[in-house]
Amino acid sequence: MNRNMLVGWSVAALLGVLAIGCDDKTGEAPATKGSAKAAPSAAAAPAKDAKKKNPAVDEAGRKGECKFSKYEGTGKDRKAMFTIKVADSRKVDSLQTWLFYYDKSGKYLERYPHATFPQGEMQGLGYDGDKIPKATDTIECEITRVTFEDKSVWFNENLVPNFPERPKGGFTADVLKAHSGEKVEVEVLDPKKGKVKLTNVGDKETKEVEVVLMYFDDKGDHQDRREDLEIAIKPGASVEKEIKLGTEPLPAFKSVEGAAPEVEFADNSKFENENLGSTHRQPTP
Repeated sequence: MNRNMLVGWSVAALLGVLAIGCDDKTGEAPATKGSAKAAPSAAAAPAKDAKKKNPAVDEAGRKGECKFSKYEGTGKDRKAMFTIKVADSRKVDSLQTWLFYYDKSGKYLERYPHATFPQGEMQGLGYDGDKIPKATDTIECEITRVTFEDKSVWFNENLVPNFPERPKGGFTADVLKAHSGEKVEVEVLDPKKGKVKLTNVGDKETKEVEVVLMYFDDKGDHQDRREDLEIAIKPGASVEKEIKLGTEPLPAFKSVEGAAPEVEFADNSKFENENLGSTHRQPTP
């Protein structure tokens, strides 16, 4: 029985619970037949809030649509025009888009980052004129970051990882989901010494874990310290370590958060979530 259930109960109520047992669904003692349910002698302490997760940790979707419409102009002035729709009621300040070029067979050719902002019904994005790859048959677009006028930021960097190359049509919902969440949770025990507690919340033993500490200033920006640790942690187990902070003085910080963006397991499989240690990550609310 959970010890927290016993706090504040009278001796008589406690004996009643031990004699009768607990209800499987509620975790509370069922009422005795023909009598009122025994009440605690004092108000129980409120349950401790569950640890808050940063919104970026579980992000696995898209924030709207960026779709090719047509070409405009000719020669060096030829532009690929796109319509952008953001699925959010907040006013958009700026966007980060990525353009992807494919040939007739669907083979990936190149990609191009294009920061922009809301402007009219359509806008030109990506390469212009003869800079558009010659073999291009299809151009696709992803919105990877949206900054709102209220200074909040949405992003999903798993939409455009360094590897593997984005397939034509983009990554499926299942693939994006597989790259969300965490396999190793990082609790910062002493930010000045780099002392952390690593907990394997996955189902496989680890072999190597990339650990990043994000030192957030009072504006919400962060500087990082990273280290790849060769470390075996069994599922459900925790290990305390000190990561190398380097020779440079630590920045002034208001808060510090830890994450494990890349994990390699004992079976040589890998997990990667680009959002965990992203430069666009903001402090957990």
